[in-house]
Amino acid sequence: MTSVGQTAVAAVEAMVNAHSHAFQVDLRGRAERPAPLAQARDDFWTWRMAIKLARPEVRVTGVQAAACAPFIASLREHRPIPVPAAATIADGIAIKRPGELTLGLIERWVDDFVAVDDDAIAEAMVLLLERGKLLAEGAGAVTTAALLTGAVRPAPQGVTVAIVSGGNLDANVLARLITRRETRAGRRVRLQTRVPDRPGGLAGLLETVAAAGANVIELSHVRDDATLPLAETGVELLLELRGDGHADALAARLEAAGNPPLQLQVPSPTHG
Repeated sequence: MTSVGQTAVAAVEAMVNAHSHAFQVDLRGRAERPAPLAQARDDFWTWRMAIKLARPEVRVTGVQAAACAPFIASLREHRPIPVPAAATIADGIAIKRPGELTLGLIERWVDDFVAVDDDAIAEAMVLLLERGKLLAEGAGAVTTAALLTGAVRPAPQGVTVAIVSGGNLDANVLARLITRRETRAGRRVRLQTRVPDRPGGLAGLLETVAAAGANVIELSHVRDDATLPLAETGVELLLELRGDGHADALAARLEAAGNPPLQLQVPSPTHG
């Protein structure tokens, strides 16, 4: 996905080669502006025009973040329609009102427009990092999100290209995205249980957790729970798991060891 100015071009269907450098070489010399604008640089739109002029059968779909997506209504009404400002992880393409020039270019050179929500964008960002080794900001991952959610379907023939561009991502946001993804995939769970309030009680619990192949990230005692027997204390653990049923196997081991989980938070897996 390329996010430039006010919009994002998402899926370029039926391209011969999905590699950006390959189709740039294929279109070399076709994207320059004609006189009297010959001195101007190639820009976002000259490349899109070149693609459509050289290969009219190519279909271009634009993608916006659903939290701030004025283009869909604007294209339907053929005039700029403003939307309220809203926070989104794809802040690079979050505009409240399309420009007149941009809207006209989109009406001519873009075939369709879709929107994806922030959850899908976040999943796409982590997927690109994990599997593609690509660090993409939210605006750069909307095209991948569109394909993952089915908002854009791959071309039945030829190649579908999700253009990914832009890596302006804060490290703290990236860390939160990775943690969120691990939790949703069942690789990070929060467990509440109880142990005898005597020396060795906690050690026994940790031995059971280690034997189950789980890694302890955080641990805290919960002594102010009025529902606990006087001879016991509560323990809350944040654990790193393998996923794929590992949480169920851990719960069974704890039950057998006399430390039944009082609460085991394992969110349902999502797409991606």
